[in-house]
Amino acid sequence: MAKNAAIFIVLFALVAVLFGGLLMNSHGSSITGAATTQTTQSRVAISYYYAITLSANLADGIDFGNITSLPVNDQNATDDYNGANSTTTMWVRESNDSNVNIDLCHKAQGPLSTVGNDTIDLGNYTWSDSQTNTGSQPAGPPGDNTFTTSFVKDNNNNIAPNGYGYYRYWLDIPVGQAAGTYTNTVEYKAVYTGASC
Repeated sequence: MAKNAAIFIVLFALVAVLFGGLLMNSHGSSITGAATTQTTQSRVAISYYYAITLSANLADGIDFGNITSLPVNDQNATDDYNGANSTTTMWVRESNDSNVNIDLCHKAQGPLSTVGNDTIDLGNYTWSDSQTNTGSQPAGPPGDNTFTTSFVKDNNNNIAPNGYGYYRYWLDIPVGQAAGTYTNTVEYKAVYTGASC
């Protein structure tokens, strides 16, 4: 009987140890109930937003007027100095609801040309730009930039929302240039500050 009691006690202890281990494993290996705070992270990704508009005079086109004798060097665009105190009325403005500063770039889509395919080379078409608009800024003539058919970053860099980039344009026309109306398309582009065009 003492032997049976010893076996019973050993079996009881073994069952108690196994049952206790199962209970602890079913709830994890640690005691619960004392964890009163937990943490998690919040996340949001905000994209760059920016937009530009052209002044009314720039949107109407860069006009060099009617030329009656050649050659012409540094022919002003008609809106270069027609603002108050000889300021330019050609500008690009960053939208006031933009959330990042921008750099401005622009290019010509090709040379000035007639419907008959006479052309004025882009090397004759220059511009200056500035974030200051006075009778002497943007500086020139001649412009300090020459058009290409690839986007070129202006000096108008790091423009804040609701800020402006101001422009002046000049054109050289050589002797013997064929008569006609010459046109091309100029394209403006904004990139967030530091990005390439």
